[in-house]
Order: sequence, then C-alpha cells, then structure tokens
Amino acid sequence: MSYGDWLFAERVMDLRVEEELGQATSRRRARQATGGRESKLSWQGRWLLCGLGYRLVAVGAWLEEVSVSKA
Repeated sequence: MSYGDWLFAERVMDLRVEEELGQATSRRRARQATGGRESKLSWQGRWLLCGLGYRLVAVGAWLEEVSVSKA
C-alpha cells in the first residue's frame, strides 16, 4: 500500500467515524426530545400517588361492603 492509499483510507475512516458520531448524536437528541417530557414527577410524588390510590380503592371497597350489608 502506498502512502497516498494510506492517507485516503485514513480520511475515509475519519469521515465514517464523523458520520456515525453525528447519527448517534441525532438519535440521542431525538430520544431526549421525546423521552424528556414524559414525566417530571419525582419518585416521592409517585409513591404518594400510589399510596393515595391504594387508600381510595380501600375506601371504595369499604363503601361497597357497607352499602351491600344495609340492603
């Protein structure tokens, strides 16, 4: 392989690497744009909402039991 061929091969490899890095950056930005807005709720907020949901279901079951026993 001559010196010119080596420089050409190195340049082609550099261009491929730049292209792949650009594509990876584009994919990362697209993921951030779609995934970053899904939820801004912290884990404490989620835990609180799950506890509240559990209590609401328990109250609903209790109310149903009370209304059935009176009928």
